[in-house]
Amino acid sequence: MFRCVPFLLLLALPVQAQQLTPDLKLVPTNAAAFAHVKLGDVWKGDAVKDFRDILAAAGPKAFEHLDREFHPPLSSIDRITTVLLEIEERQPPMIVTILSFTAPYDSQRIVKDYFFDPKPKKAGGKEYWNDSPMNIAAYFADTRTLVVANGSTLIRYITRAPSQDGPLAPLLAAAAGKYPLTIGVIPQSIPLPDHVRADIPDELMILFKAKSLLVAADNSKAVRLTAQLNFSDAAGAKAGMEAVKGACKMVKTGPFWLEQRKEIEEQLFDTKGKRKLGPSDRRSLNDIAEAVQGFYGLAGFNWADRQLTDPPLKLQGETLMMDIALPAYVAPFFDLAIAGSSALQLLAQMEVIQSAIKLSMNNLKQIGIAIQSYDSAQGMLPASGTGMKNGKPLLSWRVAILPYLEQDNLYNSFKQDEPWDSDHNKKLIASMPKLYLDQRIPEADRKPGMTYYKVFTGTDAPFNPVQNWSVASLTSSARGTSNLIFVAAGGDPVIWTKPDDFAYDESKAIPDLTKPFPELLVLMGDGSVRRVNPKMKDFDKKLRAAINPNSTSTLSLVD
Repeated sequence: MFRCVPFLLLLALPVQAQQLTPDLKLVPTNAAAFAHVKLGDVWKGDAVKDFRDILAAAGPKAFEHLDREFHPPLSSIDRITTVLLEIEERQPPMIVTILSFTAPYDSQRIVKDYFFDPKPKKAGGKEYWNDSPMNIAAYFADTRTLVVANGSTLIRYITRAPSQDGPLAPLLAAAAGKYPLTIGVIPQSIPLPDHVRADIPDELMILFKAKSLLVAADNSKAVRLTAQLNFSDAAGAKAGMEAVKGACKMVKTGPFWLEQRKEIEEQLFDTKGKRKLGPSDRRSLNDIAEAVQGFYGLAGFNWADRQLTDPPLKLQGETLMMDIALPAYVAPFFDLAIAGSSALQLLAQMEVIQSAIKLSMNNLKQIGIAIQSYDSAQGMLPASGTGMKNGKPLLSWRVAILPYLEQDNLYNSFKQDEPWDSDHNKKLIASMPKLYLDQRIPEADRKPGMTYYKVFTGTDAPFNPVQNWSVASLTSSARGTSNLIFVAAGGDPVIWTKPDDFAYDESKAIPDLTKPFPELLVLMGDGSVRRVNPKMKDFDKKLRAAINPNSTSTLSLVD
Protein backbone atom coordinates (compact mmCIF):
# COMPACT_ATOMS: atom_id res chain seq x y z
CA MET A 1 0.00 0.00 0.00
CA PHE A 2 1.37 3.42 -0.95
CA ARG A 3 2.09 5.50 2.15
CA CYS A 4 3.13 8.93 0.86
CA VAL A 5 -0.04 10.86 1.79
CA PRO A 6 1.07 11.98 5.31
CA PHE A 7 4.37 13.01 3.80
CA LEU A 8 2.66 15.18 1.19
CA LEU A 9 0.38 16.75 3.79
CA LEU A 10 3.50 17.72 5.73
CA LEU A 11 4.95 19.44 2.68
CA ALA A 12 1.72 21.33 2.11
CA LEU A 13 2.01 23.19 5.44
CA PRO A 14 3.66 26.63 5.57
CA VAL A 15 7.32 26.64 6.56
CA GLN A 16 6.65 28.72 9.65
CA ALA A 17 4.08 26.20 10.93
CA GLN A 18 6.77 23.56 11.14
CA GLN A 19 8.63 25.57 13.79
CA LEU A 20 12.09 25.22 12.30
CA THR A 21 14.78 24.48 14.85
CA PRO A 22 17.61 27.02 15.20
CA ASP A 23 19.97 24.91 13.09
CA LEU A 24 17.48 24.57 10.21
CA LYS A 25 16.84 28.31 10.33
CA LEU A 26 20.54 28.75 9.54
CA VAL A 27 20.19 26.86 6.24
CA PRO A 28 19.88 29.37 3.35
CA THR A 29 16.73 28.52 1.44
CA ASN A 30 18.53 29.46 -1.78
CA ALA A 31 21.34 26.94 -1.24
CA ALA A 32 21.83 24.00 -3.62
CA ALA A 33 21.21 21.11 -1.19
CA PHE A 34 21.21 19.95 2.43
CA ALA A 35 21.23 16.75 4.47
CA HIS A 36 19.72 16.81 7.97
CA VAL A 37 20.32 14.00 10.46
CA LYS A 38 18.64 13.86 13.87
CA LEU A 39 21.40 11.90 15.52
CA GLY A 40 19.71 11.94 18.92
CA ASP A 41 16.53 10.36 17.48
CA VAL A 42 18.52 7.74 15.60
CA TRP A 43 20.39 6.79 18.77
CA LYS A 44 17.14 6.41 20.72
CA GLY A 45 15.44 4.28 18.03
CA ASP A 46 14.43 0.67 18.64
CA ALA A 47 16.44 -0.51 15.68
CA VAL A 48 19.74 0.29 17.40
CA LYS A 49 18.75 -1.02 20.85
CA ASP A 50 21.06 -4.04 20.62
CA PHE A 51 23.93 -1.82 19.54
CA ARG A 52 23.25 0.56 22.45
CA ASP A 53 23.27 -2.39 24.85
CA ILE A 54 26.67 -3.51 23.55
CA LEU A 55 28.18 -0.05 24.06
CA ALA A 56 26.54 0.21 27.48
CA ALA A 57 28.68 -2.74 28.56
CA ALA A 58 31.64 -0.35 28.62
CA GLY A 59 30.09 1.08 31.78
CA PRO A 60 29.04 4.58 32.83
CA LYS A 61 32.61 5.55 33.72
CA ALA A 62 33.67 5.10 30.10
CA PHE A 63 30.89 7.38 28.87
CA GLU A 64 31.70 9.94 31.55
CA HIS A 65 35.37 9.83 30.54
CA LEU A 66 34.55 10.56 26.88
CA ASP A 67 32.34 13.47 27.89
CA ARG A 68 35.10 14.91 30.10
CA GLU A 69 37.80 14.51 27.45
CA PHE A 70 35.97 16.30 24.66
CA HIS A 71 34.06 19.56 24.49
CA PRO A 72 31.27 19.84 23.69
CA PRO A 73 30.57 16.38 25.19
CA LEU A 74 30.05 13.79 22.46
CA SER A 75 26.79 12.72 24.08
CA SER A 76 25.40 16.24 23.58
CA ILE A 77 25.52 16.15 19.76
CA ASP A 78 21.86 16.22 18.76
CA ARG A 79 21.58 17.14 15.08
CA ILE A 80 23.96 17.52 12.17
CA THR A 81 23.14 19.41 9.00
CA THR A 82 25.38 19.58 5.96
CA VAL A 83 24.66 22.37 3.48
CA LEU A 84 25.91 22.57 -0.09
CA LEU A 85 25.87 26.32 -0.68
CA GLU A 86 26.77 26.17 -4.33
CA ILE A 87 29.10 24.66 -6.87
CA GLU A 88 31.25 26.76 -9.15
CA GLU A 89 32.81 25.27 -12.25
CA ARG A 90 36.28 23.78 -11.60
CA GLN A 91 36.09 24.75 -7.92
CA PRO A 92 35.62 22.56 -4.83
CA PRO A 93 32.00 22.49 -3.61
CA MET A 94 31.19 25.02 -0.88
CA ILE A 95 30.07 22.89 2.07
CA VAL A 96 29.01 24.08 5.52
CA THR A 97 28.36 21.83 8.53
CA ILE A 98 25.90 22.96 11.22
CA LEU A 99 26.08 21.19 14.59
CA SER A 100 23.33 21.38 17.18
CA PHE A 101 23.87 20.36 20.82
CA THR A 102 21.49 19.50 23.65
CA ALA A 103 23.42 21.63 26.15
CA PRO A 104 25.26 24.98 25.97
CA TYR A 105 28.93 24.84 25.00
CA ASP A 106 31.95 26.98 25.84
CA SER A 107 33.05 28.61 22.59
CA GLN A 108 36.40 29.74 24.02
CA ARG A 109 37.24 26.18 25.02
CA ILE A 110 36.38 24.91 21.54
CA VAL A 111 38.74 27.47 20.01
CA LYS A 112 41.48 26.62 22.50
CA ASP A 113 41.14 22.83 22.17
CA TYR A 114 40.72 22.40 18.42
CA PHE A 115 42.32 25.40 16.71
CA PHE A 116 46.05 25.70 16.06
CA ASP A 117 46.36 29.41 15.27
CA PRO A 118 42.91 30.97 15.89
CA LYS A 119 42.27 34.53 14.79
CA PRO A 120 39.05 36.48 15.49
CA LYS A 121 37.52 37.77 12.26
CA LYS A 122 34.43 39.63 11.17
CA ALA A 123 32.30 39.35 8.03
CA GLY A 124 28.84 40.65 7.26
CA GLY A 125 28.69 42.17 10.74
CA LYS A 126 29.17 38.75 12.38
CA GLU A 127 32.18 37.56 14.35
CA TYR A 128 33.82 34.20 13.70
CA TRP A 129 37.12 32.42 14.33
CA ASN A 130 39.51 31.47 11.53
CA ASP A 131 42.49 29.12 11.57
CA SER A 132 44.49 29.51 8.35
CA PRO A 133 46.98 26.67 9.02
CA MET A 134 44.12 24.23 9.60
CA ASN A 135 41.98 25.82 6.85
CA ILE A 136 38.96 25.74 9.12
CA ALA A 137 36.66 28.42 10.54
CA ALA A 138 33.81 28.43 13.07
CA TYR A 139 30.82 30.68 13.60
CA PHE A 140 29.12 30.36 16.98
CA ALA A 141 25.52 31.12 16.03
CA ASP A 142 24.27 30.68 19.60
CA THR A 143 25.29 28.73 22.71
CA ARG A 144 24.02 25.44 21.25
CA THR A 145 24.56 25.84 17.51
CA LEU A 146 27.93 25.82 15.75
CA VAL A 147 28.69 26.38 12.06
CA VAL A 148 31.95 24.97 10.64
CA ALA A 149 33.52 25.31 7.17
CA ASN A 150 36.78 26.32 5.54
CA GLY A 151 37.61 30.00 5.79
CA SER A 152 36.50 31.20 2.34
CA THR A 153 33.29 29.16 2.42
CA LEU A 154 32.32 30.44 5.86
CA ILE A 155 32.77 34.02 4.68
CA ARG A 156 30.53 33.26 1.69
CA TYR A 157 27.97 31.71 4.06
CA ILE A 158 27.97 34.56 6.58
CA THR A 159 27.74 37.29 3.97
CA ARG A 160 25.12 35.50 1.87
CA ALA A 161 21.95 37.54 1.48
CA PRO A 162 19.24 36.11 3.76
CA SER A 163 16.42 34.28 2.02
CA GLN A 164 13.27 32.89 3.62
CA ASP A 165 11.33 31.84 0.53
CA GLY A 166 13.94 30.12 -1.64
CA PRO A 167 13.35 26.72 -3.29
CA LEU A 168 14.65 24.83 -0.24
CA ALA A 169 11.98 26.32 2.07
CA PRO A 170 9.37 23.51 1.74
CA LEU A 171 12.11 20.88 1.98
CA LEU A 172 13.34 22.39 5.24
CA ALA A 173 9.77 22.21 6.50
CA ALA A 174 9.85 18.46 5.87
CA ALA A 175 13.17 18.19 7.69
CA ALA A 176 11.53 19.76 10.76
CA GLY A 177 9.10 16.81 10.90
CA LYS A 178 9.53 13.36 12.37
CA TYR A 179 12.01 11.96 9.88
CA PRO A 180 15.48 11.13 11.27
CA LEU A 181 17.10 11.70 7.88
CA THR A 182 16.07 14.26 5.28
CA ILE A 183 17.90 15.22 2.10
CA GLY A 184 16.83 18.16 -0.03
CA VAL A 185 18.30 18.99 -3.43
CA ILE A 186 17.63 21.69 -6.02
CA PRO A 187 18.87 19.86 -9.17
CA GLN A 188 19.03 23.02 -11.28
CA SER A 189 21.49 24.55 -8.78
CA ILE A 190 24.03 21.81 -9.45
CA PRO A 191 25.80 22.43 -12.79
CA LEU A 192 26.83 19.45 -14.87
CA PRO A 193 30.29 19.64 -16.46
CA ASP A 194 30.22 19.25 -20.24
CA HIS A 195 31.98 15.86 -20.14
CA VAL A 196 29.39 14.55 -17.65
CA ARG A 197 26.45 16.00 -19.58
CA ALA A 198 27.72 14.31 -22.75
CA ASP A 199 27.48 10.88 -21.08
CA ILE A 200 23.85 11.34 -19.93
CA PRO A 201 21.21 10.13 -22.38
CA ASP A 202 18.85 12.89 -23.56
CA GLU A 203 15.82 11.10 -22.10
CA LEU A 204 17.33 11.33 -18.60
CA MET A 205 18.10 15.05 -18.72
CA ILE A 206 14.53 15.83 -17.60
CA LEU A 207 15.51 14.63 -14.10
CA PHE A 208 18.04 17.44 -13.82
CA LYS A 209 15.35 19.97 -14.71
CA ALA A 210 13.18 19.10 -11.70
CA LYS A 211 12.40 21.93 -9.30
CA SER A 212 13.39 19.92 -6.23
CA LEU A 213 14.21 16.46 -4.90
CA LEU A 214 13.35 15.37 -1.38
CA VAL A 215 14.38 12.08 0.23
CA ALA A 216 13.24 11.16 3.72
CA ALA A 217 13.73 8.07 5.88
CA ASP A 218 11.24 6.90 8.50
CA ASN A 219 12.16 4.12 10.95
CA SER A 220 9.33 4.46 13.47
CA LYS A 221 8.14 0.94 12.57
CA ALA A 222 9.68 -0.51 9.43
CA VAL A 223 12.38 1.39 7.60
CA ARG A 224 10.82 3.30 4.71
CA LEU A 225 12.48 5.53 2.17
CA THR A 226 10.29 8.16 0.56
CA ALA A 227 11.42 10.33 -2.32
CA GLN A 228 9.68 12.93 -4.43
CA LEU A 229 10.68 14.89 -7.50
CA ASN A 230 8.76 18.12 -8.06
CA PHE A 231 8.44 19.47 -11.60
CA SER A 232 7.02 22.65 -13.11
CA ASP A 233 3.99 20.86 -14.55
CA ALA A 234 2.27 17.48 -14.82
CA ALA A 235 3.86 16.82 -18.22
CA GLY A 236 7.31 17.21 -16.69
CA ALA A 237 6.42 14.80 -13.87
CA LYS A 238 5.18 12.22 -16.37
CA ALA A 239 8.37 12.55 -18.41
CA GLY A 240 10.30 12.23 -15.14
CA MET A 241 8.57 8.93 -14.38
CA GLU A 242 9.52 7.52 -17.76
CA ALA A 243 13.09 8.74 -17.24
CA VAL A 244 13.35 6.99 -13.84
CA LYS A 245 12.00 3.77 -15.34
CA GLY A 246 14.50 4.08 -18.16
CA ALA A 247 17.34 4.69 -15.71
CA CYS A 248 16.33 1.62 -13.68
CA LYS A 249 16.32 -0.47 -16.85
CA MET A 250 19.75 0.84 -17.82
CA VAL A 251 21.15 -0.13 -14.41
CA LYS A 252 19.49 -3.55 -14.44
CA THR A 253 20.83 -4.45 -17.89
CA GLY A 254 24.16 -2.69 -17.54
CA PRO A 255 27.51 -4.49 -17.27
CA PHE A 256 28.12 -3.42 -13.66
CA TRP A 257 24.83 -4.87 -12.38
CA LEU A 258 25.30 -8.12 -14.33
CA GLU A 259 28.85 -8.46 -13.03
CA GLN A 260 27.65 -7.98 -9.45
CA ARG A 261 25.12 -10.78 -9.86
CA LYS A 262 27.80 -13.02 -11.31
CA GLU A 263 30.13 -12.40 -8.35
CA ILE A 264 27.38 -13.03 -5.77
CA GLU A 265 26.29 -16.26 -7.47
CA GLU A 266 29.91 -17.39 -7.58
CA GLN A 267 30.20 -16.84 -3.83
CA LEU A 268 27.11 -19.01 -3.15
CA PHE A 269 27.25 -21.68 -5.85
CA ASP A 270 31.04 -21.88 -6.23
CA THR A 271 30.65 -22.15 -10.01
CA LYS A 272 34.44 -22.23 -10.48
CA GLY A 273 34.92 -25.08 -8.05
CA LYS A 274 37.23 -23.21 -5.69
CA ARG A 275 35.84 -25.02 -2.64
CA LYS A 276 35.72 -28.40 -4.46
CA LEU A 277 32.38 -29.31 -2.94
CA GLY A 278 31.49 -32.95 -3.45
CA PRO A 279 29.93 -35.90 -1.61
CA SER A 280 33.24 -36.91 -0.06
CA ASP A 281 34.65 -33.45 0.57
CA ARG A 282 34.81 -31.96 4.04
CA ARG A 283 33.51 -28.40 4.38
CA SER A 284 35.50 -25.87 6.30
CA LEU A 285 34.08 -23.08 8.42
CA ASN A 286 35.30 -20.64 5.77
CA ASP A 287 33.27 -22.50 3.15
CA ILE A 288 30.16 -22.20 5.30
CA ALA A 289 30.71 -18.50 5.98
CA GLU A 290 31.30 -17.74 2.31
CA ALA A 291 28.23 -19.69 1.20
CA VAL A 292 26.01 -18.02 3.81
CA GLN A 293 27.29 -14.59 2.78
CA GLY A 294 26.50 -15.46 -0.81
CA PHE A 295 23.00 -16.62 0.19
CA TYR A 296 22.13 -13.37 1.95
CA GLY A 297 23.86 -11.35 -0.72
CA LEU A 298 21.79 -13.00 -3.46
CA ALA A 299 18.58 -12.45 -1.48
CA GLY A 300 19.35 -8.74 -1.11
CA PHE A 301 20.43 -8.46 -4.73
CA ASN A 302 17.23 -10.11 -6.00
CA TRP A 303 15.16 -7.78 -3.81
CA ALA A 304 16.94 -4.76 -5.30
CA ASP A 305 16.55 -6.27 -8.77
CA ARG A 306 12.76 -6.45 -8.30
CA GLN A 307 12.69 -2.77 -7.30
CA LEU A 308 14.51 -1.91 -10.53
CA THR A 309 12.15 -4.11 -12.57
CA ASP A 310 9.04 -2.48 -11.18
CA PRO A 311 10.02 0.70 -9.29
CA PRO A 312 7.27 1.81 -6.84
CA LEU A 313 6.49 5.10 -8.56
CA LYS A 314 3.34 7.20 -8.43
CA LEU A 315 2.30 10.43 -10.11
CA GLN A 316 0.34 13.12 -8.31
CA GLY A 317 0.01 16.25 -10.38
CA GLU A 318 3.41 17.88 -10.78
CA THR A 319 5.06 15.45 -8.36
CA LEU A 320 6.70 12.08 -8.94
CA MET A 321 6.82 9.99 -5.76
CA MET A 322 8.51 6.77 -4.71
CA ASP A 323 8.03 4.83 -1.48
CA ILE A 324 10.11 1.75 -0.57
CA ALA A 325 9.86 -0.42 2.54
CA LEU A 326 13.26 -1.96 3.25
CA PRO A 327 13.48 -5.59 4.44
CA ALA A 328 13.21 -5.94 8.24
CA TYR A 329 16.74 -7.31 8.64
CA VAL A 330 18.11 -4.13 7.05
CA ALA A 331 16.67 -1.83 9.74
CA PRO A 332 19.55 -2.01 12.28
CA PHE A 333 22.14 -1.56 9.56
CA PHE A 334 20.20 1.35 8.08
CA ASP A 335 20.07 3.22 11.38
CA LEU A 336 23.75 2.59 11.97
CA ALA A 337 24.43 3.88 8.46
CA ILE A 338 22.59 7.10 9.32
CA ALA A 339 24.65 7.44 12.50
CA GLY A 340 27.79 6.71 10.53
CA SER A 341 26.92 9.30 7.90
CA SER A 342 26.48 11.84 10.68
CA ALA A 343 29.93 11.06 12.01
CA LEU A 344 31.33 11.43 8.50
CA GLN A 345 29.70 14.84 8.18
CA LEU A 346 31.24 15.87 11.49
CA LEU A 347 34.68 14.74 10.36
CA ALA A 348 34.41 16.06 6.81
CA GLN A 349 36.56 19.14 7.42
CA MET A 350 39.22 17.15 9.28
CA GLU A 351 39.31 14.60 6.46
CA VAL A 352 40.09 17.39 4.02
CA ILE A 353 43.00 18.38 6.26
CA GLN A 354 44.26 14.80 6.53
CA SER A 355 44.04 14.37 2.75
CA ALA A 356 46.13 17.50 2.27
CA ILE A 357 48.72 16.17 4.72
CA LYS A 358 48.91 12.85 2.85
CA LEU A 359 49.34 14.65 -0.48
CA SER A 360 52.13 16.80 0.94
CA MET A 361 53.83 13.76 2.44
CA ASN A 362 53.68 12.10 -0.96
CA ASN A 363 55.24 15.20 -2.51
CA LEU A 364 58.15 14.93 -0.11
CA LYS A 365 58.55 11.22 -0.85
CA GLN A 366 58.80 11.96 -4.58
CA ILE A 367 61.32 14.71 -3.89
CA GLY A 368 63.28 12.25 -1.77
CA ILE A 369 63.39 9.76 -4.62
CA ALA A 370 64.63 12.50 -6.96
CA ILE A 371 67.39 13.50 -4.53
CA GLN A 372 68.48 9.86 -4.19
CA SER A 373 68.50 9.51 -7.99
CA TYR A 374 70.57 12.68 -8.35
CA ASP A 375 73.02 11.33 -5.76
CA SER A 376 73.30 8.00 -7.60
CA ALA A 377 74.02 9.74 -10.91
CA GLN A 378 76.33 12.50 -9.63
CA GLY A 379 77.95 10.82 -6.62
CA MET A 380 76.85 13.59 -4.28
CA LEU A 381 73.78 15.46 -3.08
CA PRO A 382 72.62 18.44 -5.14
CA ALA A 383 74.09 21.74 -3.99
CA SER A 384 71.60 24.03 -2.28
CA GLY A 385 72.42 26.53 -5.02
CA THR A 386 73.81 25.72 -8.46
CA GLY A 387 76.32 27.81 -10.41
CA MET A 388 78.08 30.86 -9.02
CA LYS A 389 78.22 34.48 -10.09
CA ASN A 390 79.82 37.22 -8.00
CA GLY A 391 80.09 34.70 -5.17
CA LYS A 392 76.33 33.96 -5.20
CA PRO A 393 74.53 30.80 -6.38
CA LEU A 394 72.24 31.17 -9.38
CA LEU A 395 69.48 28.56 -9.12
CA SER A 396 68.07 26.38 -6.35
CA TRP A 397 68.46 22.65 -5.75
CA ARG A 398 64.76 22.38 -6.67
CA VAL A 399 65.76 23.28 -10.24
CA ALA A 400 68.72 20.89 -10.19
CA ILE A 401 66.58 17.81 -9.47
CA LEU A 402 63.96 18.55 -12.16
CA PRO A 403 65.33 15.89 -14.57
CA TYR A 404 64.77 13.29 -11.83
CA LEU A 405 61.17 14.42 -11.42
CA GLU A 406 60.43 13.78 -15.11
CA GLN A 407 60.62 17.53 -15.74
CA ASP A 408 63.39 17.51 -18.35
CA ASN A 409 61.69 20.03 -20.63
CA LEU A 410 61.27 22.53 -17.81
CA TYR A 411 64.89 21.99 -16.69
CA ASN A 412 66.19 22.57 -20.21
CA SER A 413 64.18 25.81 -20.41
CA PHE A 414 66.42 27.40 -17.77
CA LYS A 415 69.58 29.26 -18.64
CA GLN A 416 71.90 27.63 -16.13
CA ASP A 417 74.46 30.43 -16.33
CA GLU A 418 71.93 33.09 -15.34
CA PRO A 419 70.45 33.82 -11.90
CA TRP A 420 66.90 32.86 -10.94
CA ASP A 421 65.68 36.45 -11.40
CA SER A 422 67.21 37.11 -14.82
CA ASP A 423 64.77 38.30 -17.45
CA HIS A 424 64.67 34.80 -18.97
CA ASN A 425 64.62 32.62 -15.86
CA LYS A 426 62.15 34.87 -14.03
CA LYS A 427 59.47 33.89 -16.58
CA LEU A 428 59.75 30.25 -15.46
CA ILE A 429 58.76 30.93 -11.84
CA ALA A 430 55.10 30.50 -12.77
CA SER A 431 55.87 27.01 -14.14
CA MET A 432 56.53 25.55 -10.68
CA PRO A 433 55.75 21.80 -10.66
CA LYS A 434 52.72 20.86 -8.57
CA LEU A 435 55.04 18.61 -6.58
CA TYR A 436 56.49 21.71 -4.91
CA LEU A 437 53.07 22.96 -3.81
CA ASP A 438 52.22 22.12 -0.20
CA GLN A 439 48.57 21.05 -0.33
CA ARG A 440 48.00 22.15 3.27
CA ILE A 441 47.92 25.77 2.15
CA PRO A 442 44.32 26.89 1.43
CA GLU A 443 43.79 27.63 -2.24
CA ALA A 444 42.90 31.24 -1.50
CA ASP A 445 46.25 31.75 0.28
CA ARG A 446 48.49 30.16 -2.35
CA LYS A 447 50.95 32.41 -4.14
CA PRO A 448 52.17 31.36 -7.62
CA GLY A 449 55.73 30.06 -7.67
CA MET A 450 56.10 29.89 -3.88
CA THR A 451 57.07 26.73 -1.99
CA TYR A 452 57.60 25.65 1.62
CA TYR A 453 59.96 22.76 0.77
CA LYS A 454 63.46 23.77 1.88
CA VAL A 455 66.76 22.19 2.89
CA PHE A 456 69.15 23.16 5.69
CA THR A 457 72.31 24.88 4.47
CA GLY A 458 75.55 25.63 6.28
CA THR A 459 78.71 23.96 7.57
CA ASP A 460 76.63 22.12 10.19
CA ALA A 461 73.99 20.92 7.72
CA PRO A 462 73.68 18.21 5.03
CA PHE A 463 73.63 20.76 2.18
CA ASN A 464 77.01 22.17 2.87
CA PRO A 465 79.15 24.63 0.84
CA VAL A 466 82.36 23.21 2.35
CA GLN A 467 81.86 19.45 2.27
CA ASN A 468 80.08 17.68 -0.59
CA TRP A 469 78.07 15.10 1.29
CA SER A 470 76.72 12.04 -0.46
CA VAL A 471 74.12 9.54 0.69
CA ALA A 472 76.91 6.99 1.18
CA SER A 473 79.02 9.30 3.34
CA LEU A 474 75.99 10.38 5.37
CA THR A 475 75.03 6.75 5.95
CA SER A 476 78.35 6.26 7.74
CA SER A 477 78.19 9.59 9.57
CA ALA A 478 77.39 9.96 13.24
CA ARG A 479 73.66 10.47 12.66
CA GLY A 480 73.06 8.18 9.69
CA THR A 481 70.46 8.98 7.04
CA SER A 482 67.42 7.66 8.92
CA ASN A 483 67.89 10.27 11.67
CA LEU A 484 68.90 13.16 9.42
CA ILE A 485 66.54 15.72 7.84
CA PHE A 486 67.00 16.40 4.13
CA VAL A 487 63.95 18.58 3.44
CA ALA A 488 61.51 20.31 5.80
CA ALA A 489 58.11 21.80 4.92
CA GLY A 490 57.54 24.92 6.97
CA GLY A 491 58.71 28.42 7.79
CA ASP A 492 58.24 31.28 5.36
CA PRO A 493 57.56 30.40 1.70
CA VAL A 494 60.27 31.04 -0.89
CA ILE A 495 60.38 31.35 -4.68
CA TRP A 496 61.06 27.82 -5.83
CA THR A 497 63.83 28.73 -8.31
CA LYS A 498 65.66 30.98 -5.84
CA PRO A 499 68.51 29.44 -3.79
CA ASP A 500 66.78 30.42 -0.56
CA ASP A 501 66.56 27.83 2.24
CA PHE A 502 66.99 27.35 6.00
CA ALA A 503 70.41 28.79 6.95
CA TYR A 504 71.64 26.76 9.91
CA ASP A 505 74.48 27.47 12.33
CA GLU A 506 74.98 25.27 15.39
CA SER A 507 75.85 28.32 17.49
CA LYS A 508 72.76 30.29 16.53
CA ALA A 509 69.01 29.98 16.98
CA ILE A 510 67.17 27.46 14.82
CA PRO A 511 65.08 28.96 12.02
CA ASP A 512 61.38 29.08 12.89
CA LEU A 513 59.82 25.93 11.47
CA THR A 514 56.63 26.09 13.51
CA LYS A 515 54.70 28.21 11.03
CA PRO A 516 52.39 28.14 9.19
CA PHE A 517 51.39 24.51 9.90
CA PRO A 518 50.30 22.79 13.14
CA GLU A 519 52.89 20.08 12.57
CA LEU A 520 56.16 19.83 10.72
CA LEU A 521 56.61 17.45 7.77
CA VAL A 522 60.20 16.36 7.17
CA LEU A 523 61.89 14.20 4.56
CA MET A 524 64.62 12.10 6.14
CA GLY A 525 67.81 11.01 4.42
CA ASP A 526 66.59 7.43 4.05
CA GLY A 527 63.57 8.60 2.04
CA SER A 528 61.00 8.31 4.83
CA VAL A 529 58.62 11.18 5.65
CA ARG A 530 57.71 11.99 9.23
CA ARG A 531 55.08 14.11 10.95
CA VAL A 532 56.71 16.01 13.80
CA ASN A 533 54.91 17.81 16.61
CA PRO A 534 56.78 21.07 17.41
CA LYS A 535 55.35 20.89 20.93
CA MET A 536 57.14 17.63 21.74
CA LYS A 537 59.53 17.49 24.66
CA ASP A 538 63.07 18.75 23.86
CA PHE A 539 61.99 19.70 20.32
CA ASP A 540 64.84 22.20 19.91
CA LYS A 541 67.53 19.68 20.93
CA LYS A 542 66.05 16.88 18.83
CA LEU A 543 65.76 19.13 15.80
CA ARG A 544 69.39 20.25 16.09
CA ALA A 545 70.50 16.62 16.25
CA ALA A 546 68.41 15.81 13.16
CA ILE A 547 69.95 18.67 11.16
CA ASN A 548 73.68 18.21 11.90
CA PRO A 549 75.25 15.12 10.26
CA ASN A 550 78.13 15.26 12.76
CA SER A 551 75.94 15.40 15.87
CA THR A 552 76.67 12.65 18.38
CA SER A 553 73.38 13.19 20.23
CA THR A 554 71.25 10.11 20.83
CA LEU A 555 68.03 12.14 20.67
CA SER A 556 65.61 11.38 17.84
CA LEU A 557 62.54 13.10 16.41
CA VAL A 558 60.61 9.86 16.90
CA ASP A 559 61.47 9.55 20.61
